[in-house]
Amino acid sequence: MRTFHFYVDDARSDDPRELVVQTRDHLRAREMAEKMQAESEHHRGVEVCEKGSRLFGLGSFAARSWCERQMRDLARGLAGPAFRETLAPRPSPR
Repeated sequence: MRTFHFYVDDARSDDPRELVVQTRDHLRAREMAEKMQAESEHHRGVEVCEKGSRLFGLGSFAARSWCERQMRDLARGLAGPAFRETLAPRPSPR
């Protein structure tokens, strides 16, 4: 299983909502993102990132990136603890 970070651009909020999703691959992540965007008229876009790198964006995130903004903030020491934690190395199972 792989861990993906979904950022949902919701018309009811100033900042995207972050969801951490585990699924088998990027194709399944895309299916989930498309479904997530379609499930509410308030969802303007969805961006999917893995290990701090943008994989793709839908809707309002097609041309802009929240994940890349978070990475710039991380470099400046401004990223929040939740985003920093996503980049931390995970212990490998024995």
